Amino acid sequence: MSDNIFKEVINHSTGQREWKLVNEDNIDLAKEIAITGFGDMILDKNRNDLYEKGLIDAIKKKHENNEEARVVDIGCGTGLLSLMAARAGADSITAFEVFKPMADIARNILNSSEYKDKIHLVTTRSTDVNPKVLGKLGNIIVAEVFDTELIGEGALKTFKEAHGSLVEKGSKVIPSSAKVYVVPFESSILRSFQTIKSNKTIKNPFAFCSGYQNVFDCQLSEMDIPDLIILSEPVEVGNFNFEDPDNLFYEEINYRRFTVTKEGQHRVDGFIFWWDIDMTGDGNCIISTVPKFIDKDRYVWRDHWMSAVYYPPQQLIVSEGDAVDFICAHDEYSFWFHLGIASIDAPTCDCGIHMLFSRNSIHRINNLPQDTKYMDCLYKNCEGKDVVCLNEGSFIGLYAAQTARNVTIVEENSTFRKILEKFIEFNEIKNITLISSLYYVREFFDYVISEPFYLTAILPWEHFRYLYDLDRLSCEYDIAPENLFIKKAELKCIPLYAENLWKIGAPVGTVSGFDLTGFDDITQAARRATISIIEAHPLWEYTNVVAGDVMSLIEINMTDSLDEIKEWLSNSCFVPFTNSKCNVVAFWIDFTLGDDYFIHTTGFENFKDSNNTIPSWRKSCKQGIYFVDLTKKDKIIKGINVDISMNEYGGLDFIIQEQFD
Repeated sequence: MSDNIFKEVINHSTGQREWKLVNEDNIDLAKEIAITGFGDMILDKNRNDLYEKGLIDAIKKKHENNEEARVVDIGCGTGLLSLMAARAGADSITAFEVFKPMADIARNILNSSEYKDKIHLVTTRSTDVNPKVLGKLGNIIVAEVFDTELIGEGALKTFKEAHGSLVEKGSKVIPSSAKVYVVPFESSILRSFQTIKSNKTIKNPFAFCSGYQNVFDCQLSEMDIPDLIILSEPVEVGNFNFEDPDNLFYEEINYRRFTVTKEGQHRVDGFIFWWDIDMTGDGNCIISTVPKFIDKDRYVWRDHWMSAVYYPPQQLIVSEGDAVDFICAHDEYSFWFHLGIASIDAPTCDCGIHMLFSRNSIHRINNLPQDTKYMDCLYKNCEGKDVVCLNEGSFIGLYAAQTARNVTIVEENSTFRKILEKFIEFNEIKNITLISSLYYVREFFDYVISEPFYLTAILPWEHFRYLYDLDRLSCEYDIAPENLFIKKAELKCIPLYAENLWKIGAPVGTVSGFDLTGFDDITQAARRATISIIEAHPLWEYTNVVAGDVMSLIEINMTDSLDEIKEWLSNSCFVPFTNSKCNVVAFWIDFTLGDDYFIHTTGFENFKDSNNTIPSWRKSCKQGIYFVDLTKKDKIIKGINVDISMNEYGGLDFIIQEQFD
């Protein structure tokens, strides 16, 4: 019998988190697996081949020494590495997978294989298991427990505690070791994802906040960063021997130095970070997350592991030939960096911004005053008016105050309200009233604005929470359509051929000679369920070309009442593909603002090339991505039928079906 469990969902009409009761067999849980990115990892041929080489090498050496090869697979996922171990001749395999829905998939795959009698699946966390229930200890560990930071999924504890409890001391580990590298860089674009810049209108009272130690994991090799300057040769900053538990430390401080190799004067904005893992222990079999612009011969595209960016709290100007000391430190799960050697503690955020906002949102805040057309529209439409501002986590009210008579900012998030208070005080803005609820709107107003932006929104249309706030305000006040800044919202889409992004949602089929369709049976069914999965991804990080035309799917008059919008907000349309290689469809919202009907997009901005084939995407927003069904490889897809409606949580539901020739 299946158990009922609670799943947290966000009600986008209120911004509140709610608990939804689902059954373990419910399609919602299958969707959770489908959107984890397991597919991209399973389809990583470089990873698979090198893990198998490591297994073959370790098992062969055990047998050459007249030893049994007893493999322990920690975090087995689909069971792929266990199957590889069995094929390589392991005498026994114990596979651990604590995530029950994934363990159920692994069980089905393993039971359908010729090696089912060799592999024992355990659904207990490896660090919690009683060794007595395992019988004889293993002598080979294989584990894929890494993330972009290498240690963020608990790799240190996993390996350290496995020795002596799951495997014998001195056991072989695949991978045997890891090395971590960084290079310092200069880039205003990358810096804009970390620090809110002061501008001629608004100064940042927290300009010297250290930020937070969290990593910025992004597809650096795919991103358009024309101002990126690498300032030195790579520096090794960490070395982990997974076969030596006594020298695996949860906390370390490493002192390092780099020498600036670039001419002229430069600002150190951060460190680009990657790691190498050694699968055989001899340096001949390396999996790396090195960026393409550092080593194009070793670069492999992946989404489950990426190169990353860290931002030290210090600001430093350097010149060619300068030798700069710095610190690389880590705890059990994360790294941090300091320029100089005066400080070793992990950076802590004093302003609240780095704790509250995603990297994309910080970039959005920086980009807002640079969007001169948007700002001109805002200033013009607010001039001399008494304005009410409806958002959550937006600075638009601060800018509106430059030309408005008075601005009332409704900010329900208490943390951001305190941040706004500091900005208002620091910039000596006298014509802003900051309130915590629509209930406290008491002053006369003649104009309503919104960016629109809400902290709980992930997909572009989840900012429609504005409609619910406006509806509540309209219950108390008569608001004429001409007194609304947001005039229209248009849901648009475009078919694309994405060079690599498609792998995240693709069926895996047969991998390294093993039938993993048991994984597809769950994940692909979830993707083709009644409500289609639309995932949020920042398209500017992924290489893509057009495979069809931009289409308008729904046009919403944002000056209509909420009841009117709900009544008619549904549409069906066909989206044709002009390229049979189309593998994703991107969705976004264009907002029409002000009396001059300025278009503010959350997606497609323009083309990068003269042939109009390579789109340029807004950096501060994620777009909605539908992964085209690639399971029917023998058929040519001519397009998709899209049905759209608004759900009870204030978001949009999509029902999408492929149409074949």
